[in-house]
Amino acid sequence: MSLYVKEIDRIKKIARQLNKPTTQDSHRYYAEFQGGKKYNLPEEVSADCNHGIVVDALKKALEALNIRAYNNRQIDLYSTTGKRIKNIFEIKTSLSWQTVYTAVGQLKVNSVTLSPNPKMFFVCPADIKNNLIADLKKLGISVIQYSWQNQVPVFVNLSSFKFD
Repeated sequence: MSLYVKEIDRIKKIARQLNKPTTQDSHRYYAEFQGGKKYNLPEEVSADCNHGIVVDALKKALEALNIRAYNNRQIDLYSTTGKRIKNIFEIKTSLSWQTVYTAVGQLKVNSVTLSPNPKMFFVCPADIKNNLIADLKKLGISVIQYSWQNQVPVFVNLSSFKFD
């Protein structure tokens, strides 16, 4: 076997282990960092970190719908039915093309080894274009939109989805 084929096989084995469904008892939720960070370079740099705020707000919104939400290193949020992951959520705070492509890749890679494949949800700011929503739908990805109200993310179309 060529080195290339061996490397692909090795990566697939790792992906299967990372995405291996776990038992209900081992699902957890780990709060993500929220707030700002400052870096000292030649000049001070400041970064707002809203990702954790959105993840936490979505978890609470899902739980208000009686959907328990968890996360792990690969998946921002997911929900289960029995012992199987049924829905995965990739949360982004911007809509740059790089961010969108990253979200699509993360959703596809994180769902590929789960059986049956879970529903995939891209969670993003509400100013997403309708043609992008349509393109994502063709890929089997639904879009949950949020807007900011009083510095809190509000999911404007969450109730329109049916979650397993």
